[in-house]
Amino acid sequence: STDLSRTLQSGAALLKGLFSNASSYFPAVHTVEFLQDELLLIDVSPSYHIYATFYIATYYAQLTTYAEALFPAGVVASMAAEYHLDGYCSVPANYAPCILALQDTAATRNGEGRLNEAPVVTQYFDALNNCRRTFNSFFFPFNASEGLQRKRGSLGQNVAQRFLQNMEDAMKPGADNNSAVNGLGKRMMHYSAHDTTLMPFAATIGNPDQMLPLFGLMYMVELLQDRMSGGYYVRLASSLPGQTPESKHIVTESVLPLHCVSSNGTEYVVEEVGGVCPYEDFKRFINATLPTDAAGSCYVDTDTLEALNCTQPNVAPEPNGLCYFYRTYCPLYACSGIAIPPELKTSSSVMLSVTDYSCVLVAAALTSSSTPTSITAGVVTLVAISCALLGVLLGILAVKHVRCLHRNPEKYLPVDKQS
Repeated sequence: STDLSRTLQSGAALLKGLFSNASSYFPAVHTVEFLQDELLLIDVSPSYHIYATFYIATYYAQLTTYAEALFPAGVVASMAAEYHLDGYCSVPANYAPCILALQDTAATRNGEGRLNEAPVVTQYFDALNNCRRTFNSFFFPFNASEGLQRKRGSLGQNVAQRFLQNMEDAMKPGADNNSAVNGLGKRMMHYSAHDTTLMPFAATIGNPDQMLPLFGLMYMVELLQDRMSGGYYVRLASSLPGQTPESKHIVTESVLPLHCVSSNGTEYVVEEVGGVCPYEDFKRFINATLPTDAAGSCYVDTDTLEALNCTQPNVAPEPNGLCYFYRTYCPLYACSGIAIPPELKTSSSVMLSVTDYSCVLVAAALTSSSTPTSITAGVVTLVAISCALLGVLLGILAVKHVRCLHRNPEKYLPVDKQS
């Protein structure tokens, strides 16, 4: 779980359900320091965080244009008044964040059965959801035609690569259905995180339209083994919970399109209930959006670094600024865009100062080369991601050796399940 109360509680709630009769043994929820969680927290992905923060005014302007076409004059002010946001929303510069705040509040009220307390919001609830979906689409889908996105890779790669590694661990000798050898045979892994973890993962597995996760939504990725051939296959599904008290939040399973690439390079999609594709085909699709630049999720183009005042040697970045953030999270690449004066290029190099994070010019003879590695590597088995009910959360569950999955095709043995 990420290190927040709501996600820790979400993970604990799931475990309570799975181990409701446990008296002496109960699995622990593991976490890491919040701002060091490079697996589940997209905000510490340097490239995402820098571009999303530095260019936020551009994204707000785009959302404003979109929203103004949806809401007649006076409607936003009326909705804001219903949620006591009229003072905040009356400031023109706050128009776009106001729309997002209204949608967030309305979605929560809907889950509590209180949406109809605000009649104007109720009337425009679908429009608010469309605004949020559009805004999310500015950040998380992967577009191979854009150089930035190709170089840093799809934003869900950290999670996706962890899933692939878990699946490969489950396929190793000794990690069978009856034992946990060398730590490979874990029966369950649950990852409790955020909608901003779910959306980039959805894009990485080929579903970029999933940009408005429902509260309580769960993605499941199962690893199955053919009873006859022994081959391994992947199945995807999503669990869709009811969003209002009247629905009793009953969960129904839905097909999640499974995108795969065959050995001859042909991409195909499996959409039927219980449909599977070979593990290697699934892996090929995931790996098609790996970063093409060695910096991976640390990639930031030179123009943006210049705009951040992050290319001058011997200048310490402003504490807590974006350049400071970049250099602390990406020390191997922090000084790669430094502008070395032409007369010093043959005699000097640049090293990152550990005291003030400036990029210091030093004599070339004093430096040694190193081979940086991308931080987009990862490690998982079978996966599912869920947004906790009435909270902007999500979890990823990996269940190994589950025998009670009645929806599995009879031909296959369940090996891993992540949700």
